[in-house]
Amino acid sequence: MKKWTLEEKEGYTLVRNEGGATLSFDPKSGIQLLEDDGFAFKDLNRNGVLDPYEDWRLPIEERVKDLVSRMTTDDCLAMMEHAGMFVVQNINADVLKWNPALRARLAVSGKSIEDFAKDRDITQVSEEQMCYVEEGLRFWLISTMEDPGTGAKYINNVQRHMEKTHLGIPAFFSTNPRAFTDTHSDIGEKDVSSWPTNLGLGATFDPAIATKMAETVAQEYRALGIVMELGPQIDCATDPRWNRFSATYGGDPDLNADMARAVCDGFQTSTGDAEIEGGWGRDSVMAMTKHWPGSTSEGGRESHSKNGRFAIYPGGNFSERLKPWSEGAFKLNGPTGQCSSTMSCYDVLYDVGGDEAENVGSSFSHYANTTLLREKLGFKGFACTDFWITGGPRLGRPTINAWGMIDATPAQRALKQIEAGIDQLGGLGELSILQEAYQLAVEKYGEDWAQERIRTAAGRILPFCFGVGTFEDPYRDPAEADKIVGCAEHRALGLDAHRKSLVLLKNNSLLPAKGRKVYIAKKFSGGIPDRGGHVDPITSAPAFDPALVGKFFTVVETPEEADFAIVLMDSPQSGNGTKRETQEVIPISLQYRDYTAKNARYKSVGGDIVDGKKENMSYRGKTVSTYNSYDLDVLEETRAAMGKKPVAVVLRLMNPLVPSELEPLADAVLASWGNTPAQVILEALAGEFEPSGLLPFQMPASMDAVEVHLEDTPRDIEPYTDANGDVWDFAYGRGFTAVIDDERVKKYR
Repeated sequence: MKKWTLEEKEGYTLVRNEGGATLSFDPKSGIQLLEDDGFAFKDLNRNGVLDPYEDWRLPIEERVKDLVSRMTTDDCLAMMEHAGMFVVQNINADVLKWNPALRARLAVSGKSIEDFAKDRDITQVSEEQMCYVEEGLRFWLISTMEDPGTGAKYINNVQRHMEKTHLGIPAFFSTNPRAFTDTHSDIGEKDVSSWPTNLGLGATFDPAIATKMAETVAQEYRALGIVMELGPQIDCATDPRWNRFSATYGGDPDLNADMARAVCDGFQTSTGDAEIEGGWGRDSVMAMTKHWPGSTSEGGRESHSKNGRFAIYPGGNFSERLKPWSEGAFKLNGPTGQCSSTMSCYDVLYDVGGDEAENVGSSFSHYANTTLLREKLGFKGFACTDFWITGGPRLGRPTINAWGMIDATPAQRALKQIEAGIDQLGGLGELSILQEAYQLAVEKYGEDWAQERIRTAAGRILPFCFGVGTFEDPYRDPAEADKIVGCAEHRALGLDAHRKSLVLLKNNSLLPAKGRKVYIAKKFSGGIPDRGGHVDPITSAPAFDPALVGKFFTVVETPEEADFAIVLMDSPQSGNGTKRETQEVIPISLQYRDYTAKNARYKSVGGDIVDGKKENMSYRGKTVSTYNSYDLDVLEETRAAMGKKPVAVVLRLMNPLVPSELEPLADAVLASWGNTPAQVILEALAGEFEPSGLLPFQMPASMDAVEVHLEDTPRDIEPYTDANGDVWDFAYGRGFTAVIDDERVKKYR
């Protein structure tokens, strides 16, 4: 008896099996249906036989074993590449800025941007992208989408091409975290629902909120056709100067572990009819935790730069910093057990690993990816490098962060990664490089070793590919994507999480201030170099939209008319610890005024041996200026103009800062995060809700307190004490009238 029905959708066919898997395919691609025991199956390899890997009733392990046995060497190598970033967006200056291939096509065409855009259907696989299809690359990192429906159409078109390949293996789309958009921006309206940054989630001290975020965003990802997030980022941010601090849950290993576990469970767990096997299923999204085994560069420098390439452990806390993985992502509460995958950091692990240690980045380290990851911690998923570290002509730019392997060829780097235990190479989109690396492996170890190694890698990756159900149902309904992604219900959940992330640090009887007359200080922006050295001009505008502020307060034009003022300030930005012109090491500052590192180390901890001596990357005695010192200028000007009338400071934090410059000038201080919606901030100031967040880090008493701390050591910085005697330490926060001392504080403090 037939147990399945057909439904024609826009450009594909949907097959519903009674009590079984839902299938989708494009008949034009050549895929035919097979029937067994009344159920429908896709004949992916077109041989007229129901092969084990095509049979959705079988255990995943059996399907993987069968498919790997049918895969050619090139099939396995292609599975080991994770290409990206792919942009599904109409052309503008920003798109061209980050897309060298598109810039090249535009230059060759001789057309204007406008004319070129008219001839380009962004839902179709472009000419330059067809090489990824032809080479059989299965993992695609998707970036900006014009809108959900357009994104779903593009992903469907990629899947149509994949169906025509000899085994019919679908594509698997990944994304960097998308839930940190501003809900008041045009992009936010067209993307997944907005939630607090990881640092904001950490400030809730509530893993249940993190789980709800992941569950909600997973629904939106799956509606788009995305099955993997390159996240969460679970590095312990034990140094407050690190410029990737805001993407972490803060500096406490236990809080990080709990948040990592909560997010991975939320992304990966499917239940009920959606479950396929072992908690994996049609609602699941693979979580790729990063950056294994944790980045902790000296002086807060970041490992994208040469001066930040060494991860140091002066406090001997390497094992403590592994907790987000060992006690979190590798020990999930849910049935999937562990995160699907890890992404290694760029850092060289300095003085870690004993005799096995090498002066190479983590992606090339056997100690990091085999001895530690597999043998000591028992990780079962697949290991991926951080992106664009292997290099290759198609990348369109030089590789600058393959530390210890800078002078090697891309194929030599790839072999080193494979030897280290890496299963997938992030950002690599050229099969020829892995083909060359494979031949190098054959020459070095023999054909049997090379075959075993690449089939082991494929065998680690494929269980998750089957687990999310993409082999059966790769197509998405664009109308459904438009309906689900960023829907009102999900956005409301995100806004509630934003509210719970705010941390009130000080309140001298100013808040709540609903209905009072308010002066909105101007907010400057720009003047800060990005990673490529581009500097936007400095401009100014009101800190908050007066029309939005008018919903909560009476907006006035001058300080003289106001009952109180609002000043918005960003974390101090002083650069990445390297002077661009000379490449010399300089301090990273957490204060607005010029800082001279009088008490920094005389000799750096990390460094290469140069002419028999370890290079010294100390910045002791050097001075650095902060690009956005204008924020403190505005506060000082506003304080003077307001006289004795109160001033509320709203901090938009990317990193901790030294509060001594601003706290004495403020009657209330509210900490928000990089993407906190203005609506939520104003609600808190007005008293629509009482802030309940806690600091997920310490606010330093001074830059000297930062300099004497050990970069790998959690919570070892002397915290700031304000004029009221409150200590701005880890897990500190207050309501309108009292310091918070609840179960969260007791658990984590």
